[in-house]
Amino acid sequence: MYYGFITFGDLVKIWRLLLAVVICNLLGGLIGRLVGPHHSAFMNWWMGGALAGPVGFVIGWRWQRADDERWRTTPKGLVAFLGLLAAAVAAMCVVFAIPDAHETMRRLDRLTHLDASTVRRIEVYDRYGSKLIRAVDEPALIREFTDACRDAEGHMPNHPRYTQYWYVVVEGDRRQEYMCHFERNRPTQLDGDFVHQQGNTTTYYGSFTSVRLRSWFETHVLKWKPASPGVEGESTRE
Repeated sequence: MYYGFITFGDLVKIWRLLLAVVICNLLGGLIGRLVGPHHSAFMNWWMGGALAGPVGFVIGWRWQRADDERWRTTPKGLVAFLGLLAAAVAAMCVVFAIPDAHETMRRLDRLTHLDASTVRRIEVYDRYGSKLIRAVDEPALIREFTDACRDAEGHMPNHPRYTQYWYVVVEGDRRQEYMCHFERNRPTQLDGDFVHQQGNTTTYYGSFTSVRLRSWFETHVLKWKPASPGVEGESTRE
């Protein structure tokens, strides 16, 4: 290392360590892709690679130390940095990424298996959750909503350009909350986020997309007009 900077010569000296880490990252990513909990192949690949990083580091470290002369000229600070980096990424995966992946899939499963008999009311608010746009408690419309949820699947939006926003609350045996959107470049689908609102704080738990829910919102939210103006659309959440 030269004045604290990593040079190409430093990397050449530890190529065995780097090779072991890269190979284990790739193998771990492949295993993660096959058995990972997330709906996204990329996330499963990343989690598998992150967990395999420390294994690759240990293998590479032992390989690097196998020759005393080689180990004597090895930049120890760089080796320590790589070890800490591999451990930190793996720890982030265990503490944050894996629990988040399981929570996202649990919420997706609840959405796709939503039972109309357990739902009392569906409330659609503006994007801030302050103005009630429509409250649905008719059994036929609730069943239509739960049936539309069946085709929902996991989604990871990439720089979306949303044109419509709604905060949706499904009241029943288990309360569920979503942020639903229409995206400019996806005219046949509704995109949504699993959320939990408490005061001014909104916590996100992953995203989903659905074609049939788009149709439900177009028919029963966008095109719907209250029979008595002012009955709905002016209410606010407590």
